Amino acid sequence: MKSIFLFFTIALSFAACGGGSGRAADSGGPRLQIDTIVNMGDFEGPRFKKFTNIPFSNVGTDTLYILSCMGSCECVELVVNDSMLAPGASGTITAYLDLSEKPLRTNEQPFFILTNDPVHHETDVVLVGTKK
Repeated sequence: MKSIFLFFTIALSFAACGGGSGRAADSGGPRLQIDTIVNMGDFEGPRFKKFTNIPFSNVGTDTLYILSCMGSCECVELVVNDSMLAPGASGTITAYLDLSEKPLRTNEQPFFILTNDPVHHETDVVLVGTKK
């Protein structure tokens, strides 16, 4: 009888601390972690084009899927190198920015990422570059 009581006490304690498979008790699911401002530095002519690799990771408990990645204009091209990440895994997005048609100054070009992250389904990222 004592062993049954002890078992239920441990099981209740475990459930109260967020253990078990209940989604309400934890903050599970996929979670995208990425810098939302990426400074690409100076762009100097005659070609005002650069690229950078933007790291991101899945800090959640389920598989993260990158569903779409889209720039705000034709000056941004994006390549998602890893569109499916297991929990704890990392990937990269290669961003190409062409400031050829932009004025001589600091330019901010946003793009967005659509994922299956239930908290941040759409994440905005801004590429910053200074055309000199």
